[in-house]
Amino acid sequence: MARLGLRISDVPFSIGWDGLVLFVEGLGEDSAYFRARNQEYAPWTSKLKQMQVLTDIYDLISATRYNMITLMHAKTQQPLPYQRPWADDGKQHIGSGGIPISEFNEWYYEEV
Repeated sequence: MARLGLRISDVPFSIGWDGLVLFVEGLGEDSAYFRARNQEYAPWTSKLKQMQVLTDIYDLISATRYNMITLMHAKTQQPLPYQRPWADDGKQHIGSGGIPISEFNEWYYEEV
């Protein structure tokens, strides 16, 4: 509805119920409605899954290129894998999780 600049409360007056049905059925592949209705396509329609597949393809192409160059006896540096923001990079992250609610309450409600 945000694409049309309308709210759900505007439905019976602005576009009608049949317009709402047409709008919902015309939602794209990235919508939760499409994924719920088409379970077989759900894993492949998310942007994250598409990025994962593309990075895997990129890494395979780089490895193939590296192997072909080394077959010609040319020394070259082995390619690094494509950076994946969703993967654990092994770096230390600040913080170790949530704090107990009692400690939070003491900190939050502390008199200044």
